[in-house]
Amino acid sequence: MFPNHLINQFLARDPMNRAAIQAFEGKVILVCIQKPTVNVLARFEQGEISLSTGHTTDADITISGSVSGFLHYLTHGMDNHALRESGISMTGDPDLILQLNDWMRTLDCDWEGVLAELTGDVFARQVTHHAKGICRWLKGQKHDATHAFSAYLTDEIQAVPSQEEADAFYDEIKEAQFAVDRLDARMAGKQGKNA
Repeated sequence: MFPNHLINQFLARDPMNRAAIQAFEGKVILVCIQKPTVNVLARFEQGEISLSTGHTTDADITISGSVSGFLHYLTHGMDNHALRESGISMTGDPDLILQLNDWMRTLDCDWEGVLAELTGDVFARQVTHHAKGICRWLKGQKHDATHAFSAYLTDEIQAVPSQEEADAFYDEIKEAQFAVDRLDARMAGKQGKNA
């Protein structure tokens, strides 16, 4: 199912990739893609990566996220910031996760170039362009959905106060606290006079 030989040929071009793959020798990474649910196992054996579908309980690292999250991560520099924004979670051996993150950050991958070798330049450019467009659209949809949900909670069902109502309520609490402090100071002053 997976073009393992093509992936390994691509990774073998860069000596840093070969060294990173050797560091993961004998390790298993489980990638869980959600909606649609696809589990991909990456086994590092004999200096190569072998990808297959399936599930395992003995993975050294489990990486979970949505398709859009993985696309965002791959197209936005694969750094810590892109990882946080993508919603991808990583669990397992913390040292191995750090090592994987370091490798991914230094992985200089021209995904469009890789795809172009398989499909041709024009198709690869179109796929890359559309993948980036889909990521932008999904990000916009997430923002719109968050705004719509917030408006629904505050305006439609009035489950939570609006920002203005919350600010006014907070101001009232501050004023009440000041009034209590002034009253407390007056009471302390009167007690001091009576003593």
